[in-house]
Order: sequence, then C-alpha cells, then structure tokens
Amino acid sequence: MYIENFRSIDKLRIACSDFNILVGKNSVGKSNVLLAIDLFFNTSDKILTEDMFCSFSENKDVIIIELTFDNLTEAERNGRLKKYVCTSLGRVIKVRKIVVRLGGKLKSRYQGWVEEPSVEWLKSDFKGYGKISYWEEQGIDFFKYTKEVGGRINSERFEEFRKNYIEKHFEELEFELALSETEFEGIKAVGVDMLPQFKLVPAIGDVSEVVAGTSKSLLARIVRDIIKTATKDTEVLRAAEKGLKDAAALINRDEDGRRMKQVEAVENWFREEFSEWGKLDFKISTSFPEVDALLTQNLQLLVHDGTWGTSQQRAMVCNDSLSLR
Repeated sequence: MYIENFRSIDKLRIACSDFNILVGKNSVGKSNVLLAIDLFFNTSDKILTEDMFCSFSENKDVIIIELTFDNLTEAERNGRLKKYVCTSLGRVIKVRKIVVRLGGKLKSRYQGWVEEPSVEWLKSDFKGYGKISYWEEQGIDFFKYTKEVGGRINSERFEEFRKNYIEKHFEELEFELALSETEFEGIKAVGVDMLPQFKLVPAIGDVSEVVAGTSKSLLARIVRDIIKTATKDTEVLRAAEKGLKDAAALINRDEDGRRMKQVEAVENWFREEFSEWGKLDFKISTSFPEVDALLTQNLQLLVHDGTWGTSQQRAMVCNDSLSLR
C-alpha cells in the first residue's frame, strides 16, 4: 500500500500481510490509513473534499492511493484483468487512484500498472509503427506476426503485432513497469468492482450510532414502547405531552385564542404582499413529535469496560445481534 498527500499523511508505504495491526497514540493518523483504503474503493467523486489533501505536503494538488493485490487465483490471473498482472513483482495487480485538484474542482481516476517491454518499438505508446521502412531497418518481419500480410500499418495492426511478438518472445524480452495510458479497465467503476472489496467499520463515540442511529432501530422501538405504556401512569410524561400540545397552540391557528399575535402578523403580511394574485390565505402551522419520539430522538447506548467508548463498542457493531436492526 502506498499513500501520498492524504489528510495527515505526506508519503507512506506499508508492506501488508494477512493480518495487520496499526498501533499509535491518538491523532497520529491510524484512521487516515483506513480512510485512504476506503477512498480507494469508493469510485464516486461526490465524496471528494478539500480537507482530504495534506496541508504540509509538497505535492499539494494530487492525492495518490496505490494498492497491490497478491495471492491471485488462476481465474484472476487469466481473466479480464490479465493485462495488469505484473509477473516481475510476483504475479500481482497494482492499481493507483489519483485525486486531482484542478480549477477548483476535484476529480479522480484509476490507472493500472502494466509490464511494458524495454525495447522502444514494443511499447504501447510507440508512435513510429506506421512506417514499413522502420521495421525493415530493425530487421523485423512485421507481417510475420499479423494475420494479413502487406498493406497499411494502423494502430490495430500494431497492437496485434505487439501481442503476438511478446507472446512468442516472452522469455527473451526484458520488461519494465509503467502506468497504463488509459483508465483502469476503461470505466473505473467496472474495474474496481473486479477487485476485492473493503468494508470500513469506523471508530464511534457510542454504539447508539449503530444500534439507535435511526427511529426504526430495535433499541429505539423498545424504548418508545416503554414510554407509551408509562405515559398514562407517569405524571411527568403526561405533563410533557400536555406541554407539547400547549406549545403547538402558540403557533397553530386555533379557537382558544392562545396563538401568538406575532405569528398572525406574519400571516397578514403574506396576504397583503400577494393580494394582487387574488384571494389567497396563508396559514403557519407546526407539529411537535410525540413524547416517545422526542425522548428517543437522541437515544444513547454506551458500553463500559473500564472506560466509556472503547473498542468493545466497535465489537458490538460487528456483532450478529445487530442484524436485528
């Protein structure tokens, strides 16, 4: 893994194994390593923000996140990503994501590393292939490696020649790594979908962000049911319920006369302002949530194993019991 100019990371290269542990003091950048991997696998440019760039890096306008994938299966080595398999590195696929800040906009692209022959006339970006005289000077029978003999040499025929020549002389050739000229597998979302997937479970202040993060969570429903049942017999809950209704009456149009005059004045202003549109009426109204919904709006569930908000909470995030959400 290689990361450059991302958040607190200037340049960082990590040799990963099957099991990796990041150890360090608070705020030294451990989470930023994980966030960089998460950014690599997220192909949307909508998530890109200015604060992703490292403030003290020399390379201020470009973020580089590069991952190397090893232990490839036979299907992966010989499948659609075959051209990106780097034999010289031990049969791995090496992909780079680049985020560029240009003209106030942030854009990303993916490029794969490929092995290019060292000789100039076998490189994919070689431009002198069209002259037959060139191949004669090199002593190379160009059409020996193409289906059709003779005629004009275009880019398609040159690519056919390259492929067949490299396959036949693979053992004799020397190769060097180069970034592909085109987007990784054409469309970045297509290419990245072929790679292993990554799921980031972020550090959280309290497990309620997962357990009670929405009004439909299991914990929120349980506590709401408790409050609903207790409201009839609990004076403070009954008083709260009545208080919410009384507060709403200060805004809503009602017959009991408790409405604030300032609200009526605003409605009158709208009627006068838009009187030319015809006979229009305007009504300002509000509604408060029920007591049970109000009290569970910021529901928290904390785990204590000596301190509040520890790794035990992250373990609960991954626990199968949370699938009840």
